[in-house]
Amino acid sequence: MRNLGSTWNTLFASDTAILETVAVINNVEYSTITAPVVHQNLLSSDTLTVGNCISASLTFTVMTTNTIPKSAKVVIKCRLKDGSTSTSWYEFGTFWVAKREVDDDLVTLECYDAMLKGNQAYGGSNDAMNWPKPMQTVVNTIASRMGVSLDSRNSIRSDSSVYKCEYPGDLTLLEVLGYIGACQGGNWIITPENKLRLVPLTGSGSTVNVPVVLSQITEAKSYTVSGVTMVVDEDHVYSAGNNSGYVLTINPNPYASQTIANNLLTALNGLTYHPFAISGAIYNPVAELGDAVTVGSISSTLIAETRTYDINFSADAEAPGKDELEDEYPYPSEILRLQQSTVELKRNDEVLSSRITQTQTAITTEVTRATGAESSLSSRITQTADAISTEVTRATGAESSLSSRITQNANAITTKVTSGQVESIIEQKAGSIRLKADKISWSSTYSSMTEDGHLTCTGADINGSLYAASTNDLGVQWVEIENGIIRGGDSAGYEDGRILFGSYVSGASGGLYLDGYNIFLDCYGLYTNAYDFDNSQWVLYKTYSGTRRFITNIWDNGNGSIRWTWTDYRIENGLMLN
Repeated sequence: MRNLGSTWNTLFASDTAILETVAVINNVEYSTITAPVVHQNLLSSDTLTVGNCISASLTFTVMTTNTIPKSAKVVIKCRLKDGSTSTSWYEFGTFWVAKREVDDDLVTLECYDAMLKGNQAYGGSNDAMNWPKPMQTVVNTIASRMGVSLDSRNSIRSDSSVYKCEYPGDLTLLEVLGYIGACQGGNWIITPENKLRLVPLTGSGSTVNVPVVLSQITEAKSYTVSGVTMVVDEDHVYSAGNNSGYVLTINPNPYASQTIANNLLTALNGLTYHPFAISGAIYNPVAELGDAVTVGSISSTLIAETRTYDINFSADAEAPGKDELEDEYPYPSEILRLQQSTVELKRNDEVLSSRITQTQTAITTEVTRATGAESSLSSRITQTADAISTEVTRATGAESSLSSRITQNANAITTKVTSGQVESIIEQKAGSIRLKADKISWSSTYSSMTEDGHLTCTGADINGSLYAASTNDLGVQWVEIENGIIRGGDSAGYEDGRILFGSYVSGASGGLYLDGYNIFLDCYGLYTNAYDFDNSQWVLYKTYSGTRRFITNIWDNGNGSIRWTWTDYRIENGLMLN
């Protein structure tokens, strides 16, 4: 409970004092306002938990013709007044505008306190050394970066051998703060004086008496803490106490240890939590979350408030949900960044993490496992308005890495697999498919292709053209099959449809040629075991120089081959001349 002095307490105890409230917006004081309503709680649910960092909200309406700047700072100030006697003005919360509605001269503002400034990454390139650090040191850094001071009532265990933090990396300030708060057995709030305060579950020691409840009181069955369980991951769970009562479960928390679990049980064992709700209660507005509350026969801890700063201060106790935030709030970065880490830990040189990152333009989920500096596995899914990308990466040393990625947008689907500097790509678009790889193979009913380039077709029709290019000892560079016609060309530049069948013989031309004009032999020897040749056979063909050549005297060479002699002729006026 805040101590605002004897004058405050005396005036509040009287029946004639009223509460005056003003709003200081961007250093300008406004008194023509509706009663400000401040909503604040310790717990994120209706169960007893620790490690929460929940921002308080403020809503009110101001009548003004002034232009209120975006993200303007708002300070609520109150005093008690009774005739000629009044107290000093005291701050009852500092907030920043997040949302507004304007109706002529009436401006309704929705604001949030400095807790939301913790939605920024802790780590930085200049802060990766000298870890682990004591929790108190880390809390000091977080408060400074959030632009608030620390409440003098904070009690943080300082045994640096136990209460220490590993390097947070991409964890947000609030995530780190929440892990520390859970280890300390409390929850964090921003006080009315704009200070960061750790409120322990054991309470603050102050008692608030609620003499008047204008509406209703509801309560639930109380329960008592008998055990504590802290979870790092499925392999590292630390428990203390038993399950005869309520077991306070802290999951996950990378800073957990058996010693911390034992210390939490010592502090919380036997703590009784009595859920209740009151509406329309009138009590001293100096009460704070964590104070003990007495309402008739109910004695419990004040864990949530909705405070209305009207002439007769009133409040409701509740467990509210989360509010949707607008970008006008002055976050540390230009884009609203909400980041939640489900698990992040370091043990035996192995780091495991899973993360969801959300911005205005993208949502990214990532799971990582790293074993030492040279080996890591990660999977990532990134979703934007126009594309979805999934990627799996395995890195083992700087020179060896594997990754596969699928990228999909409205125009194309692309899959890519990379191993070091080698990659293969398949890109599919409407009407086309592109393949890129050093080796391509497939297998189907009628055709197949092996990685070394061998193509086999069985009962398959080739429509259009099939082109093969190569270089061999014969100088043949390409063969093309197009609409049933076989054409070919060689290094000498022949592109007249000449195709060579046969085998090269050193020192001779060799082979069977089909050139679109003739079928002819021009080789040193043609081997066959199937036929015998009659010496009376004559074969006429045309050489490339234009000479007509008769092959005569064909004979069996006796070893499965044939030999022949020839005579060159020219043809003039239908006569064959030599």
